[in-house]
Amino acid sequence: MTDDFLVADARQRYRFDAMVASLAADPRLLVPQLALAAPERLTFVTRSPQDGNRYVDEYLNGNDRAILVAVHRAATVAAAREALLGFLANCMALDLPTAASRGVVVGDLAYTDLGTPISLLAFVRHNLFVTVRYAGGEAGDDLARVAGDIDRQIQAAATPL
Repeated sequence: MTDDFLVADARQRYRFDAMVASLAADPRLLVPQLALAAPERLTFVTRSPQDGNRYVDEYLNGNDRAILVAVHRAATVAAAREALLGFLANCMALDLPTAASRGVVVGDLAYTDLGTPISLLAFVRHNLFVTVRYAGGEAGDDLARVAGDIDRQIQAAATPL
């Protein structure tokens, strides 16, 4: 299978275009740069730059569980949404739930894994695609809080075109 096939399948399966069309997000708000501050109650460990537009931060929570936060800054809001779609296309689960359906309000559009508690959140806010996930060990209950903290930082950093 090619990535194009997987993306086309995910676009249809998630009704992605209709979902995006229903968003009230302003496509003119962009985040030119974002260096996250450590979310509340987490200890920063390291930042791994991937290229000029992506990095992965590692944090430890109070139970010494590693939380990885990957931030991809796209040139446009549409490109960030396509990055989320690409992520969904390559997930092993065929139908991830929206974060809102699990009581998590974060980003313009967000999905979670199937686990309880949640161990992965992927969301788009403006031109940023973000994943927040546990890296090994058992999941805790603080990913929604961490994602919410990150989302607030993104909203504060957004500027009009």
